[in-house]
Amino acid sequence: MNQMDERDFASRAMARLDAALPPAGMAVRLLAAYDAALLRGGRLARLAELLWPGMPAWAPGVALAASLLLGVGVGAALPAPTTERMAFSLADPPSATLESLLVEER
Repeated sequence: MNQMDERDFASRAMARLDAALPPAGMAVRLLAAYDAALLRGGRLARLAELLWPGMPAWAPGVALAASLLLGVGVGAALPAPTTERMAFSLADPPSATLESLLVEER
C-alpha cells in the first residue's frame, strides 16, 4: 500500500461509520441545568466572572486569601522597626555638605 491508498482507506472506513448522536432530550436538560446554575450563582458569580473570566466562582476568593497569607507571612519575617535614627531622613536636612565631603577625602 502506498501513501495515497492509506489515505483513501481511512476516508472510506470513516464514511462507513455511523455518526454519534446525543440522546433525545439532552439539549433541553443542558439548558435547564445552565439556567439553574445561573440562578444559584447570582451576583457573586457575575462578579467573579468579571474579575477572573472563565474561572470558577471560588477562584478569586482563593487567590485573595493566598495573597493575604503571603503578605502576613512576609510581614512576620521582616525585622521589627527600631527606634534608632536612620542615616537619611526627609524630615531633617543633611548634616554633610559637598565641601565637608571633599575635605574629608584629602
